Order: sequence, then structure tokens, then C-alpha cells
Amino acid sequence: MLPLIIAYLILSFMVALLARRTPLGFFRGFLFSVMMTPFLILLFLLILTSLDSKTKKVDETPASPTPDC
Repeated sequence: MLPLIIAYLILSFMVALLARRTPLGFFRGFLFSVMMTPFLILLFLLILTSLDSKTKKVDETPASPTPDC
């Protein structure tokens, strides 16, 4: 039983490392993955980063230059 608990905590820690660069953060990523399941939080992080990268692409589009009169 103890090896399963250790493996679960290691997976939660790995998910928290991935979450540190997201708005979720390391501590909340670890806490949520321990409370729920690391696989569910990993799926959430993948969706969150995918949505975040799409919004950055929209925000980074250069504005059209205004004509000088």
C-alpha cells in the first residue's frame, strides 16, 4: 500500500511542476492533484495551456498601421 501512496504523491508532484508556469501555480496544482487525481489535473492543464496559447496568438497580432494624412 505504501508504494502506491508514494507513486501517487510523485505523480502529483510532477503535475505540480507542470502547473507552476500556469495561472494555477505549483502549490494549487499539487493540492488539486492530491485531492482529485493527477491525471484529471494534467488534462485540465493541457486544456488550460491550449486555450492560453490561442489567446496569446490573438493578442499578438500586430495592429494595422494608420495612414498618415
